[in-house]
Amino acid sequence: MWNKKILMCRPEFYSINYEINDWMYVENKVDTELAQEQWMRLHHLVIRCGGYVEYIEPQMMFPDMVFTANAGIIKENKFFASSFHHDERKGEERYWTEWFLDNGYEVSKLPKNMNISFEGAGDCLAWGKYLIGAKGVRSGAGSSRIAGKRIGYDEENIKEVKLVSKFYHLDTCFCPLNSEYALAYHPAFDSFLNGPADVGKIIEVSNEDADKFACNSVVIGDHVIMPSGCEDTANKVAELGFKVHLTDMSEFIKSGGACKCLTLELPLPSS
Repeated sequence: MWNKKILMCRPEFYSINYEINDWMYVENKVDTELAQEQWMRLHHLVIRCGGYVEYIEPQMMFPDMVFTANAGIIKENKFFASSFHHDERKGEERYWTEWFLDNGYEVSKLPKNMNISFEGAGDCLAWGKYLIGAKGVRSGAGSSRIAGKRIGYDEENIKEVKLVSKFYHLDTCFCPLNSEYALAYHPAFDSFLNGPADVGKIIEVSNEDADKFACNSVVIGDHVIMPSGCEDTANKVAELGFKVHLTDMSEFIKSGGACKCLTLELPLPSS
């Protein structure tokens, strides 16, 4: 039985062609063969841990489509599509929208006249009954509230936090493990205690592990897939009863992404 359904995109055209975050440098070239191997290891781990994988076709002009978490947010059959902050990624939007329409989802997005951005599950993460949304770097203030309400969250269960560092997406510095516990790197946030910390228990991530993208982990039941080199965080998570799987994500960290960025959770079919 599958524990999660996940959308992934093969890294056929993945490269660093521009710089839109503090991790990306065009001279820091991607080792294409190694990136393919790392993606495939992650893909196999997802399946081994109980994930059923669906795929979207990569597009040659959009190397960051591999980071499917940024497509939008989903609840049941409702998909709220991203409106990207940077021009380099705006062309992806039609492909995400088409995929979800073709697969039977009700699709919506921010009106263009609002002139604000929203970057999907990169900046909006479910934690129990709550939706934690980020603003300040990629997603505009209030965008997570609009998106969350549109897909079925009650307004009082949507909490917005502000990001203030090189950790430009929420999923690079915050990771719900279950309805009670979450990983977080506090220096990435402004007034963090007014957001996720009053929802559940926070496991602090060190500076060193944060830079290795410990928070950018994939959680499937009692399995946590985490970038390699994050042993301190992995030990803390294992003490809670999770089975932690460390895997090398070095080629994707060059672009400011890792395990979670390469996956987008989809709703499982109703039994």
